[in-house]
Amino acid sequence: MIRTSLRNKFIILLLLISVLPFAASVLFTYLYTRDSLKDQFLQENVNLMSLGSVHLESYMDELMDITLSFYSDPAFINYLRTADRANDYETFWTVRDELTQVLYANENIQRVSIALVKDKRNILVSKSRVSFSAITDEQLAEYAKVDDSPNHVYIETMPGPVQKGGASGTSFTILRSLTDAPSTNLLAYFSIQVAPARVKSISEKLYTPGQELFSILTSEGVPIFSSDAGYEDPELVERIRGLKPDSGTLEWDRGDFHGIVLYERIANTDGGWTLMKSIPYENLYRQGFRITQINIAIGLVGIVLAMVAALLFSLRITSPLRILLDNIRRIEKGKMQVGFESLGHDEIGVLGESFRQMVGRLNHLIDREYKLEIENKANQLKVLQSQINPHFLHNALQSIGALALKNHGAQVYALVTNLSKIMRYSMNTDEDKVTLIREVGNAEAFLLLHKERFDDEFEYEIDVDADILNVPVPKMLLQPIIENYFKHGMDLSGGKTGMLRIGGWREENDIVLVVADNGRGIGSERLQQLYLQLHEDRPGQHGEEPNIGLRSVYFRLRLYYGSRASLRLADGEAGGLQVTIRLPIEIAAKGEAL
Repeated sequence: MIRTSLRNKFIILLLLISVLPFAASVLFTYLYTRDSLKDQFLQENVNLMSLGSVHLESYMDELMDITLSFYSDPAFINYLRTADRANDYETFWTVRDELTQVLYANENIQRVSIALVKDKRNILVSKSRVSFSAITDEQLAEYAKVDDSPNHVYIETMPGPVQKGGASGTSFTILRSLTDAPSTNLLAYFSIQVAPARVKSISEKLYTPGQELFSILTSEGVPIFSSDAGYEDPELVERIRGLKPDSGTLEWDRGDFHGIVLYERIANTDGGWTLMKSIPYENLYRQGFRITQINIAIGLVGIVLAMVAALLFSLRITSPLRILLDNIRRIEKGKMQVGFESLGHDEIGVLGESFRQMVGRLNHLIDREYKLEIENKANQLKVLQSQINPHFLHNALQSIGALALKNHGAQVYALVTNLSKIMRYSMNTDEDKVTLIREVGNAEAFLLLHKERFDDEFEYEIDVDADILNVPVPKMLLQPIIENYFKHGMDLSGGKTGMLRIGGWREENDIVLVVADNGRGIGSERLQQLYLQLHEDRPGQHGEEPNIGLRSVYFRLRLYYGSRASLRLADGEAGGLQVTIRLPIEIAAKGEAL
């Protein structure tokens, strides 16, 4: 249908013209805006990470300054240098007061402790308690990490279980060694434990939850903060730790993550922490996708409008063509009527008007040929009647003459009366159709004359239902068939009595008339030849004319009723020939439908 329909081809062409440029535009826009927005998005995140590192360094500087606050108190340093270690009570309260000032110097400091190296004493101050205890060798070994660290500062995280899912922050401890500056003599180890609240507050401003991943790692790669606890890929962490630049980006495609990783490393004096942010590709291209979706939505509206316009435009052009095509198909089926008045004033309208005029001329020619054919058939009927009547008149007059010799006056009168009826009926050529009762009456008069001629050697029977007697039928329908029996089929050999039956009845909307005899009959080969003569207008064998009586009946049925009427020939049940005529019921003589 698509290949043959002009309308469908036209719609598809218009859609291709509108859709292909739009699709190319959307693709180009998407590729261009995707890369442009990707670069812009990455630059914004790089700036954000840089700003976050500044805030984190500032916070760490604040904490480092707190750890150096002891050096701003020479009296306390001198006390640590000269204090009587035997006086534990005085040492405890002096140190406690100093530690308490440090504890409340920042809201995120949870506890402060100092380990006096010479007497192996540890003093711890928190917001809930103060303790004074001896230092174990294990603690000294832990404090010794500070000696190997740059600037004599070491930051360690608080150990704890790692649970995946949800943002998490880890408390951390800053260890610093106190020396008798400018000498390197060790006086004590000082530590502060810091809650992760401030670090968490800074971190939460550097990523979008649910779309990006963010971590702050120590120089050893241990998470201080994680937007999704436990998500960090150890291989990725090691890769970033090994990079020399303090900031940069890299693509990472391992495990469940596929995207870009940004990192920013703060100064070693502030702990050397690394800010790491992981951005999936779908988040990078999200803005591009949104712009593309907007373009697609606008394009779809345009496509719908283009489809509507294409449909309306194609209907305007192809609807007249379809009307014209439907009318051509109707005419191909024999319905010579044009079903439109005008198809417009354009080229298609001119074509439609030319077609309508052509069909009008064809109808005129057909009507003229049809009337000529009717006249020809009427002339043939008159010739047929003139051929039939002299032959019959000769036989009838022989019968009348024989009776006249015997002086049977009454019988002569009856025969002459029947003969006059037949002559008057057959010679009135002004009538094309008569009621069935008149046709049967003419056939009966015809049979009576033959009965008189053959006497006991011939019998006939007429049985026609009364409810069809007023139905109009073509004139001279039965007589040619009956005469065909006397001319070709009657068989009186061996003392046989000739018999002819006429029957008629109604079957639904049709009349069935049957003329059956017990004559010679027709063999199957002869019957086939006779059918060919009737239906194909073939001549008889050796150039003889086909049966004129049967042909006249057949062609008049075709002329009046077309394919609705039929004439069938068959061998009778008791021998002879059976002729069956079926024709539709029409309006009765009184104008009423039967």
